[in-house]
Amino acid sequence: FISFSNQLAGDTPFYHLQTIKWFSEFKISFGLANLEPRYGMDSIWHILLSIFNITIFDVNLIYHFNLIIYAIVFNELFNVKNNNIKKLSFGFLFLSLSFLLIYNFIHPMKNGTIFSNLGSPEVDTLAMLFFILSGFVFLKINEINEKDNYIQLLVIIVSLTYLTKLSYVMTILFLIFLLLDFKKLLKMKIIIFAFLVNILWVLRNLIISGCAIFPLKITCLDFSWTYNSNEIEIFSKIIKSFARDTPLRKKYMDFNYTIETNDWFIPWFNTYFLETSLLIICSFILLISITSLIIMYFLNKKIFLSKNFYFFLLICILSLFFWLQAPEIRFGYGYIISLTILFVSLLYISFVQKITFINKNIINFIFILILLANVQKNSQNFQKINLDKSNNFNYDNFDLIYKENGYEIYRPPPSISCGFFPKICVYQEGEYSVNSNLSYLIFKKNK
Repeated sequence: FISFSNQLAGDTPFYHLQTIKWFSEFKISFGLANLEPRYGMDSIWHILLSIFNITIFDVNLIYHFNLIIYAIVFNELFNVKNNNIKKLSFGFLFLSLSFLLIYNFIHPMKNGTIFSNLGSPEVDTLAMLFFILSGFVFLKINEINEKDNYIQLLVIIVSLTYLTKLSYVMTILFLIFLLLDFKKLLKMKIIIFAFLVNILWVLRNLIISGCAIFPLKITCLDFSWTYNSNEIEIFSKIIKSFARDTPLRKKYMDFNYTIETNDWFIPWFNTYFLETSLLIICSFILLISITSLIIMYFLNKKIFLSKNFYFFLLICILSLFFWLQAPEIRFGYGYIISLTILFVSLLYISFVQKITFINKNIINFIFILILLANVQKNSQNFQKINLDKSNNFNYDNFDLIYKENGYEIYRPPPSISCGFFPKICVYQEGEYSVNSNLSYLIFKKNK
């Protein structure tokens, strides 16, 4: 319902839809990244989404499939038993989801900067949810006796998290912790399954870009279809540099300024960090929470914490340092919010353990009120619910720039995206080569 009036996320028509198209309508294509380097940024979630690239009642399922993960996470909150609502794992999940909803409600945009992505097959907010869910399950493992099912669940969620968005690669540390703490994890079949999924993901990357992890140049091999090594290096630098520049983007091609030195940090902090509402809110909440916990400590109101809490905190902090390599807010939604909520969760359990009348029904009632507030904010959607909600693209002015072996390559006009264009669509100029072998397409670009 909330997603009905949302526009597509910016990257969705730019390359998400083309990526899903290639995954769903063709066999795996060698050198796909040669058409557009972002096609080589292989997300396992887009691979899964490509299975559901089908239209039912004039609605393509890929636009709404992400909502299933939201439903699963919200359902997990409501399924928690009454005797668990005073535990840290529940506090973390409840406060994380509440934070997302309240942030959405108070944001001047109709659905804020996070929920405005609902209705798009994007991966930024999805990886955020996977990270939050990973943290919840990781904390939960320390609170229960029968751990095996949750350990196996964590292996699956963690694998989905970093294979969906590589900016969450630090979640691998969850698995390292489990291996050190639970030796029998190595005997679980889920480890073999996760290992095979990772191997297949790497092999797929090698096929579509020539790199095990694109665009990490050091992982690239010299196949005939491998993306140009010099362009890989430039593309990697642009991703990093663009995020480090000020919002005016006047110096993002000045790699000496953004990458070789730290001169970028103060201007970025003043013009981006201090101007981004989510970062300001999280910083404020974090400051208040830590101050309150320090006061509680000196008042001898100690909170006994598990090693899982400290390890989760470490993962969030390390993720933030990694995020500074390309500090774009959407790359780090999950650990920025998790770091903030972890400290608030300590205050939560300290509070609810003293209040005897707090129970699951009261918590559910509070959460439903927050949900209804967001529904009310989107009340205009009730008038639109029966209207057509299709994402149509205009391909009239696409230019044919190359033709070979019966294959045509097109380029859209400036500021127009490829969308779901059914033929080969590129943005960059250059001489392309298209061949077919055993029905497998092989794309090359003159180097």
